[in-house]
Amino acid sequence: DFYRNGNPVNIDLGEQASCPLIINLEAPITFDSGGRHPEKICLSNDKESVDNIAKNHNAVFNLSNNHIFDFGSVGFSDTKEFLKTSNIRHFGVRSPTEEFGHILHFADDNVCVLAYVHNSCNPVVYAGSYNLVQSSIDQIICDVQHCRNTYGDTVDIILNIHGGLEEVGIPEPERVSLATSCSQIFNVKLIIFHHPHVIQPIYKVNGVVVFFSLGNFVFDGFDYINDFGKKSWGVP
Repeated sequence: DFYRNGNPVNIDLGEQASCPLIINLEAPITFDSGGRHPEKICLSNDKESVDNIAKNHNAVFNLSNNHIFDFGSVGFSDTKEFLKTSNIRHFGVRSPTEEFGHILHFADDNVCVLAYVHNSCNPVVYAGSYNLVQSSIDQIICDVQHCRNTYGDTVDIILNIHGGLEEVGIPEPERVSLATSCSQIFNVKLIIFHHPHVIQPIYKVNGVVVFFSLGNFVFDGFDYINDFGKKSWGVP
């Protein structure tokens, strides 16, 4: 999870990796407060921090989360425009012109990353003509079949799902059940959850590695120890 609104942060991760760094962009990039959601804590990201991490570390941003529509369709349009004009690769949201906007294909390795939101994060799913994709097993099966039809039977699938209970160190039964069902879908090689802001266990289910929460990458205001004594950190 990446959220930074304050002094711009430039993170040094060492030598740039040859493969892209996929980051959950946990808030829109906008200064328009007109569309602020009246019943939520609303977050907005700092442009310079996003640009720094994208350009220095070959980053791709996943926009599928419970804060990306905090400022409605206008705030999300601002985000899309900034990412587009800055040549920053992104995915995670569908629109009438991007039916499969929640799917990102890496041609060199023939890998598809599929982005979803889980009900446990209480997502706002629609903002104008934009929408997030919910993580029902039927939807996931349909999307995996689309990837097989489009990119061939050998395509590898990574499921990237925003969900879980915040500041809880173990996954709840609903996500365990979803992960178990997803692990049985042909071509699924990896399942990654994010949202709880703390690190949760890593399991192998039917041969598929499942990360139930990676904790935070950069997230203002969070510095917690979870139930296992693992720290979830944010840049002060």
